[in-house]
Amino acid sequence: MEFNGFIKVLLGGGVLFFILSLIFPIAALAVVTTLLFMGLAFLKPKIGLVILTVYIPIRPLLITLNPALKIMGDAIIILIFIKVAYEKIRSHAFKTFCHLSVFEWAFLAFIAVGVIAALITGVSLGSIVFEIRAFLLMFLVYYAVKHLETIHHKDKLVFLWVSFSIAMLICIHGFIERLSLRRWLLPEVWKTQTLAAINQFRIYGLPNNPNVLAMYLAMSFILALFLWHFYWRGWSRLIPFIGMVLIAGVFILTYSRGTMIAFGVTFIAYLLISKKVKVIIPIAAALLCSFIFFVLPIGLSGQSHHAKLMEQNEEADAHSRMAETFDKQTLQQSWNSGRLYVVKEGFRIFKDSPIIGTGFGTYGDSAATAYGSPLYKTYHLNPNLYADNQYIQIIVQTGIAGVIFFAVYLLGLLTKLWKQRKKTQMSVVVLSLLLGVYIAGLYYNIWENKIFTFYFFILLGYVGYLNQKERQHEDTSSHRG
Repeated sequence: MEFNGFIKVLLGGGVLFFILSLIFPIAALAVVTTLLFMGLAFLKPKIGLVILTVYIPIRPLLITLNPALKIMGDAIIILIFIKVAYEKIRSHAFKTFCHLSVFEWAFLAFIAVGVIAALITGVSLGSIVFEIRAFLLMFLVYYAVKHLETIHHKDKLVFLWVSFSIAMLICIHGFIERLSLRRWLLPEVWKTQTLAAINQFRIYGLPNNPNVLAMYLAMSFILALFLWHFYWRGWSRLIPFIGMVLIAGVFILTYSRGTMIAFGVTFIAYLLISKKVKVIIPIAAALLCSFIFFVLPIGLSGQSHHAKLMEQNEEADAHSRMAETFDKQTLQQSWNSGRLYVVKEGFRIFKDSPIIGTGFGTYGDSAATAYGSPLYKTYHLNPNLYADNQYIQIIVQTGIAGVIFFAVYLLGLLTKLWKQRKKTQMSVVVLSLLLGVYIAGLYYNIWENKIFTFYFFILLGYVGYLNQKERQHEDTSSHRG
């Protein structure tokens, strides 16, 4: 990443106005911040990506402090995409830019089915656009990264160190939140947020959601592990390891069962595919240190408050979240009003619209939560229903057609990564993540999770970038031959 005088002025001005917009929640300051960072993203897309690594993980906090910052991430992503497309046009390579793989076409076809079905159902245009954004925005990040002209070693280090620094900030804040019992360093509206007794010991963090935080920390742990492998000795290697310990500690204290299961699958898949068992050593060491230095001491520090909560509600034990995962009472509650209920009701709706479904914004997605669904009143469902299951959401909203396209997307991506697993180590990492995502989809609307998909699609885009460079090298060699 090169920084000339004008770029430095833009970056310095953007940072200054960004800080001012948080201290003084004035919309004009947020607009100036957004415009400056948009300019940076267009002139230097890789700097734009680094800005996103700061913005996206803490976006819930930022828009709470200044709601006018809400559009900044979207604007930066769109400008990055436009600039990359523009560079391809200038270099007479736009045809290459427009060439899509089978799994990419399938993903876009899936979105098209959801949109068409939503229009037929009568979903509002705002709701449809909202859901298109949820699925497509981070896909644009993937496509832009895939088609970047160059990605140098220094670019990777900048991205990793900035991501690592933000993860450290979020982890330290998470420990403060846990030790202060959500009394310190939180917006007032978050402090007064009503939490179920069983959730009061979970760390919500700057994303203000323990499951989203856990997903982010799991990805941050992987990036910290990359940093650890970049260095062989000295402080440069110790710092990423300390970070891994902090990340593991906060991750455990989110008590996010679904994320733990999903990334457990990712870890096992990586070991089986890569056969690099030595990776167990730093991971096990980080987990052990996190238990000794953070999880156990923080757990003991909260025992007195925990005892009071237990008197009020015997289910307040956060540790019981893990033990209750498969017990009969939990399963019965899930069938009556939880995740199994959502699946049951989803199939009831699917029977009425099996071909292309009911469309985006109709069942359990972020658009239905924000705008409401025309189906909830018809089927006597809770207006606040959220699927927390990507698969039933896709089945209901896009029917058989959408399921086929989404299956082609998932399996096509799996096949492509499997074929590339011996070419680049990153392919193995992303392949393992994808297998974990298959599991995460049972617990969360994972493909709508902006924080997770941002990092996933950046890594996937880097795999695509390496693949394109390899093809270009082969073409050059064949012409010379």
